[in-house]
Amino acid sequence: MTSRQILFLVVMLVLGRVATGSDKQETENSGFSLLFVNGTEGYAVYRCPSMVVTNSGTILAFTEGRVNSHEDEDDMDIVL
Repeated sequence: MTSRQILFLVVMLVLGRVATGSDKQETENSGFSLLFVNGTEGYAVYRCPSMVVTNSGTILAFTEGRVNSHEDEDDMDIVL
């Protein structure tokens, strides 16, 4: 397995934890730094995390930031 594949798997693990709504306490105790934590940065919920690795190796992680709730009809932004 290449270092790029390992990095991809680690980032996907972290993004997968975001999708489960990990809270700040769990994040602080896990040893991981989560990119998107529910209830922070003006967003109640982060949904649908995704990641792209460019040809030069830059990782772009993005998700939906939902302002008030997890509802599909909520005010939302794409957060990078």
